[in-house]
Amino acid sequence: MSTSLARLALLSGFILLLHSAYSAAEHVAFLKAVDTAESSFPIEITSECLVGTLLAILGIVGTSGTLKPVLLEHEMDKKPYDSIDNNVSFRPMMHRRRARA
Repeated sequence: MSTSLARLALLSGFILLLHSAYSAAEHVAFLKAVDTAESSFPIEITSECLVGTLLAILGIVGTSGTLKPVLLEHEMDKKPYDSIDNNVSFRPMMHRRRARA
């Protein structure tokens, strides 16, 4: 996805999310004015919110740049094996305790 297309998707996703939030607030205000207790929003508001969320996610992923690999293997290949276990919590201390006793 090109950067300009991703920015357009991000902008339109945010606009759709703002509009669906405004529509939901207007719907709640209308229900309070009419004294009607309805438990769900209309399908138009729900679908607009979902489409806006998907467009915003696509836009964010498209404008984020190059993604780094998630696998730990790439980072662990750069380090020697001895540095992996070189942690204070993994050092045995029993030999020091016996020497002092």
